[in-house]
Amino acid sequence: IGEDDFVKLANLHKDFEWLTDEPNALFELWGLTEKTECKELIEHLIRSFFYVDGTVLKRSSIDLAARIEEVWKLEPSNTYLTATCDESAPDGSQSLVQTLKNKFSCDWKEVNFYNSLPVATYKIKDDFNLILVDDFIGTGNTIKRKVEYVRKVISQRELKNVSVFVITIA
Repeated sequence: IGEDDFVKLANLHKDFEWLTDEPNALFELWGLTEKTECKELIEHLIRSFFYVDGTVLKRSSIDLAARIEEVWKLEPSNTYLTATCDESAPDGSQSLVQTLKNKFSCDWKEVNFYNSLPVATYKIKDDFNLILVDDFIGTGNTIKRKVEYVRKVISQRELKNVSVFVITIA
């Protein structure tokens, strides 16, 4: 490895602590090409990533709970938060729901939090709020499909005055 490559890789490791979790991975990726423009692309992509570590997760969870209670002014008496997955296919949305649980005021109880979108969707009633919780939204296609599912169930159940919200951290 040349001096220029060493300096770039060292700076990336210094700037992005998460790279140190798998220190050889970046060196292996870097070694796949000799082309400067490819290495510049790798560096650009790494600098464009948003990495959610424990600190970001904690801060984001506190911010989301505050938004729900203080900005949106939603009440626990008519609000459920649910992971966007169903029980047969667990994912990171369930983890985020569990993290959020203890960030709310004491008025919010276990009954307000669900790990399964279908279960929560069939528990809501008229004049309810349903908050879909997802840890990551990429293209938006999956969350769009989930919202369409919720709207379809609401329509089939002939529910009135149901508001659907989406929250995410990445």
